[in-house]
Amino acid sequence: MLSFVACKKQSEHIILSGKIANYDGSPIQITGGTNLQQSLKVNQDGSFSDTLNVQPNYYTLFNTTGLYVPLYLQKGDHVIVNIDLGKQPVSVEFQGKDTLITGYLQRKTALTRELQQGFMELFQKDTENFKKDVEEIDRRYKEFLNNSKGLPKDFVALEEKANKYLNLQLKSIYPKAHSRFSDSQIELPKEFADELAALDYDNSTDFESFPEYRQLVSENFYSKINRENPDWDMLVNHIRGLKSENIKGLLAHTFIEGLSVSNDSKTNEQLLSWIKEFVKDENAIKRAQMRYESFEKLKPGNPSPAFELDNFAGGKTSLESFKGKLVYIDVWATWCVPCLKEIPKLQELENEYHGKDIVFVSISIDQDKQKWTNYQTANKLTGVQLHSDMSVTDNFANLYDIQSIPRFILIDKEGNIIDANAPRPSASSIKELINKHL
Repeated sequence: MLSFVACKKQSEHIILSGKIANYDGSPIQITGGTNLQQSLKVNQDGSFSDTLNVQPNYYTLFNTTGLYVPLYLQKGDHVIVNIDLGKQPVSVEFQGKDTLITGYLQRKTALTRELQQGFMELFQKDTENFKKDVEEIDRRYKEFLNNSKGLPKDFVALEEKANKYLNLQLKSIYPKAHSRFSDSQIELPKEFADELAALDYDNSTDFESFPEYRQLVSENFYSKINRENPDWDMLVNHIRGLKSENIKGLLAHTFIEGLSVSNDSKTNEQLLSWIKEFVKDENAIKRAQMRYESFEKLKPGNPSPAFELDNFAGGKTSLESFKGKLVYIDVWATWCVPCLKEIPKLQELENEYHGKDIVFVSISIDQDKQKWTNYQTANKLTGVQLHSDMSVTDNFANLYDIQSIPRFILIDKEGNIIDANAPRPSASSIKELINKHL
């Protein structure tokens, strides 16, 4: 009887163990669905063993140095994974139950990487050729699954769904990817649009199981958002109309992104109430609450957060050193295309106000400081060019709650905030704002 109880208890869990050769100490993460993301405790000799109380699902073991191990875990499994990080590509061997499935997923990952190498060329193609290539990709996945003998029927059914969602995802991102890789616009073909319109975007089970389906749900929701003037009431009504709590929780993170110092107080209060209603992640709710409270510090008339940053011309430069002048700040990065498009207008603005009591300050948030240095050397930008170290907690972006760039800020001659989300250089209203405070 005791043996029976012990076996029954074990069958409710999943045991994941193994050993990592040439382990370098980097954290090993396991993720799955929308809820599981945790670090595995790895001993100094590279061995590990963890008991997971999770639902049957696809999971991934990974680290930041290139490890990627797809798994399908079911209750009662004891999967042993032996990894050698010293080999290229990383060597992965499985022991225990269901090694057939794990081996299949490893080979499928190799197939996916092979196909992805041609994705840039794929998305550059015109509609007819894109259709042909997508059909060929779909055929390759189906053929690979059909040739993988011995897989359980229920797992084969899951893989058929996974392949279907991958096919739909490629079709859904075609217009945006085509624009990115070919620099030309293209319409979503009607047959693709009809397929996507027919999809059920409220399937809780598939949302937990398939990353491609989660992406499709997110893309469908974000397509409803007018970035310049979001209709928050329409979006919350859409979320309220869903049956799936896990989908509601994820989509409600949009309200966290919507919190902004540029919103009126009523809008931010409403967004925060919806965040507390729908978002399940307590840490995310706490961060949203902190952001909301920080907006009070960024209201017009309040002292600007102080800074002292590295100057491309040498040394450090502080906000205090600009006292007696208006300060127009451009927060940007070398990788940000919209930021780069504003630079010519910013230079024009600086030339127009040359000799006036205003200083133009550009603050880069490039994580790779050398890229910023190289860009400055190549382009010889005028104005005060500063760099904010994003690795420190009180970096400039955090002080000003900067969630997207470019971001522009106007500070008065006494160091007080005029507008924490000021008009862009390309906007005609910026001159009116500057002239009003000169």
